[in-house]
Amino acid sequence: MKAGDLVGGKYRLARRLGQGAMGVVWEAVHEMTSRHVAVKLIVNATDNLRRRLLREARAAGQIAHRNVVEVYDVGETAEEDPFLVMQLLSGDTLYACVKRDGRMDVARALPIARDIGRALAAAHAQGIIHRDLKPANVFLHREPDAPDELVKVLDFGLCKPMGADEMLTAPGGLLGSPAYMSPEQIAGAPDLDPRTDIWSYGVLMFELFAGQRPFAGRGPDLIHAVLTAPIPRLRDVVPGVDPALDEIVAGCIVRDKRARFASAGEIVARLEALTEKIRSAAAQAASEDGDEGGLAVTMVYRPGMTGPASSSHKVAKTIPLSVFTGNPVPGAPPPMKEPPAPPPSYPQGAPPSQHEPPKSVPQSGWGGGQPQAAPLGMPVPQGTAPLQRLPEAQRPAWGAQTPQAPPPSWTSMTGQNQPAVPYPPAQPAAPERRWIGFVILAIGVLALVSVLAIIGLSGGRSSKPPAPPAPSAAPASR
Repeated sequence: MKAGDLVGGKYRLARRLGQGAMGVVWEAVHEMTSRHVAVKLIVNATDNLRRRLLREARAAGQIAHRNVVEVYDVGETAEEDPFLVMQLLSGDTLYACVKRDGRMDVARALPIARDIGRALAAAHAQGIIHRDLKPANVFLHREPDAPDELVKVLDFGLCKPMGADEMLTAPGGLLGSPAYMSPEQIAGAPDLDPRTDIWSYGVLMFELFAGQRPFAGRGPDLIHAVLTAPIPRLRDVVPGVDPALDEIVAGCIVRDKRARFASAGEIVARLEALTEKIRSAAAQAASEDGDEGGLAVTMVYRPGMTGPASSSHKVAKTIPLSVFTGNPVPGAPPPMKEPPAPPPSYPQGAPPSQHEPPKSVPQSGWGGGQPQAAPLGMPVPQGTAPLQRLPEAQRPAWGAQTPQAPPPSWTSMTGQNQPAVPYPPAQPAAPERRWIGFVILAIGVLALVSVLAIIGLSGGRSSKPPAPPAPSAAPASR
C-alpha cells in the first residue's frame, strides 16, 4: 500500500502514521464525507492475524468507552484482507512521553493512571482481557477545543474473552511484551483472568511515576527477573512519594494473583481519592501564597488609573506613578510631603561641614566707625539667635575659654563623630549703640549738675532776711 491508494472503495490513504508487529496504521480520508480517519491494515496477513484483527474490532466496538479508541468501520481490501477504520488521534503515545521526558509529574500522571484504570474496568465489565497493556498502547489524545489530554487505550488485538477456549497463540509460543506480562501469562497459564491486566497495570504505573521499569534486562534475563527477582517498591526508587500511591502500585505487582487487587475499579477509586487530595493541597498552597502573610506586592499604576491593573495578586500597597514622575494622577491621593527637618544641633554660623576655620579679623575692622565686610566663610550677624544650652558638666569648661580661644571640640560637646569647628571671635557693639550711650551719659551728667545748682541756690536764700516788697514785680525774664 502507498499514499493515494483507495481502500475498501471509499478510504483514500494520505500518510503513514506507524507500524507494529501486527499491522500498519495510515491516515486516510473518506471519499464521500472528507472525514479524516485512521485505517489499520494487516502486514503479512495470515489466518491467525485476520482473526485477531476482527477480534479487536469486536472488542473495541463492544466496550464503547471514552478512554478506549473508537472503531468506526470494518472492511476488506481488494486482497480480501480485513482492515479497521478508527478515530484519528492527535498527540503522542505514553511510551513516547516517558522516553522523552522521563519520570512524569505526579499531578499529571495521576489522572492518566486513573483513566487507564477506567478503560480496564470497562473492558473487564464486558468480559474482555486486554493481555497487552503497556505504554505503547496508551495514547494521550488532544482534541482541538479541550484543554486537557484524553487517555485512549489501543490495540485489543491480543485480547481474549473470558471463558473462551479459542487459542490464537501457537503452543509454546510467547506473544506480547515480557516486561509488562504477568508471571502466569509468561508461564502460559490457560485460565487467565482480569488480574493479569492488574499486574501489567501496576508495572505501567511504576514506570510512569519512577521513569523506569521495575524489572530490567532483555530476553531470558528479563523473564527470569519477572519470575524470580525481588519486586522493588516505588518508594525505594522515588523518595518522598505519597505512601498511598506506593501501596497502590505494590498491591498490583504481586506474583500471587490472589494477593493482588481484585478489580481495576478498586484501584480507580483509590487513585481518585489520591488525585483529589493532591489537588486540594495544591489549591491550599496557592491560596496561602496569595495571603497577606506571604510576600507583599507593591504595584505602581500608570497615570489615568485609580487602582491596580491586575487582580491576580493580592495588593498590599499601591503607589501612584506621580510620586516618581512628579505628574499628578487623576483620582490618586497626593504624594506624602516630607516632614520638616529638625533644627540643627550645632552653633549657628558654624555648620559641621565647614572644616577650615574662618580667617581672623582685626578688632578695629569690626569696632571702627565704618562697618567692614565679613571675612570669607563667616556669616554677617542678622538679628538674634538663641544660644544652645550646654550640659551642666560642660559649662565650667566653656566659661574658662577666652573669646578668642576655640571652645571644646564638637565630639566632646555632643559625642558625635564630627570635626571640631572653631567658634567665631566676640563681636564688638555696633557704632550706633556707642553714640546712644554717650548721649544718655551726657544727659545724666547735665541733670545731676542742675540738681546740685538748685540745691545750692535754695540754701543761700534761706540765710538772708527777707527783702521789702518791690513796688512793682519785675518780669520773670529779668
